[in-house]
Amino acid sequence: MKLISDSIARILRNSFSTIIVRGAFGFARIIVLLFLAKTYGVREFGLFSLILIFIEIAKVASDVGVDIVSIRRFAANQKNIPIVLDSILGLKLLSATLGTILTIGIYALLYGDTYGLVLISIACVSLYTSLLLNGFVSYYQTKLSMEKIIRAHLMGYGCYLAFSVTAIFFRTSLMVLMGIIPLTEGIILYLLIRRYTENSPLRIRINLHFIRSFLSESIYVGLAGIAVVIYLRLDNVMISRILDLKSVGQYAIAYRLTEPFSLLFSSFGISLYASLSVLSIETKVQDRFLYAKKTFLGMLAVACAGVLGYIFIVKPLLPMFSVEYVESGHVLLILSFVLIFKALNTQMTAILNSMEKFRIVSGITFMNLVTSFILNFIFITHFGIVGAAMAVVGTEFMNSLYQGASLLYYHSCGI
Repeated sequence: MKLISDSIARILRNSFSTIIVRGAFGFARIIVLLFLAKTYGVREFGLFSLILIFIEIAKVASDVGVDIVSIRRFAANQKNIPIVLDSILGLKLLSATLGTILTIGIYALLYGDTYGLVLISIACVSLYTSLLLNGFVSYYQTKLSMEKIIRAHLMGYGCYLAFSVTAIFFRTSLMVLMGIIPLTEGIILYLLIRRYTENSPLRIRINLHFIRSFLSESIYVGLAGIAVVIYLRLDNVMISRILDLKSVGQYAIAYRLTEPFSLLFSSFGISLYASLSVLSIETKVQDRFLYAKKTFLGMLAVACAGVLGYIFIVKPLLPMFSVEYVESGHVLLILSFVLIFKALNTQMTAILNSMEKFRIVSGITFMNLVTSFILNFIFITHFGIVGAAMAVVGTEFMNSLYQGASLLYYHSCGI
């Protein structure tokens, strides 16, 4: 007798492969950022973190929901996956170009410092490498075959860690450190292209008919994704506008320390979505919850363990790291509790997306954005970077209520 079904086993295997990929990235980046923060000081680390925030927002905005919708397109067009992927990559090249222009322009309007503009121009190369890379990742996610590309990612992240640590050790310019990001993404992209072309030819296409059709489906997901990444990163941007770069650096340390758990939860959410997308659209909410029950319980257990670890282990160690980051411990104490809500929210979003309730997800996300802006403005003004952490917890709590109420409504309607 099987303890778990084949479908659940595939989800778990794919999820753990995704966790290894994202975990390796999270591990490498947290080491690099901690080393950078200690070596370069809080102000330069604050500037570097701010540029990363802009690029993270730009990546999601430039994607326009393509990665989420492409999983459904791949699942629905198994025989034509190579043609679909070729057209998706063409769309991504166009959106990366537009994203680069807009990102540099917006940064120039908000800040205008020459050094920052040089840094963000270098970082924008990452829009091309990461968007194309994510196109292949979506392909392997659809097939629940992430284990096939673990090696390429580990090699790329190993290069990122080695290059970055070496550059920091010799105190090179932040421009060199920023350039390492697209360079190592390019290494992973090259390895994935080599693997993919072993079985299928790759011909990137600019198909205007496909682009119009695809964007008409992905636009709501894309707008929701843009709103998500803005409300998730709004605290950092508002700190830079209301306070200063030093405060950005102090807040960023605590924020980045909690990021590995966010990557973990989103990894399970993506795999759950990929698996739920195979189910019939008529599958009821209750059945989807039963399908995802083990994932929900597992993520909650991990979140609770993370909260305890941050409070009793990580927070006391921060003053020993550097006296410049003492205030970061108070931020981490509050931010740790957001893990519980994020564990729930990523799984509920996967269920709603699998039901093709993209407009509902978009509506909830924009409500989160408004909530985040209001709470950040009030709390940062009165409590500084600690207030920003309070705003994050408050926003994710409201997000849980919004999504939970939507799913309960569909359940009551028998959907």
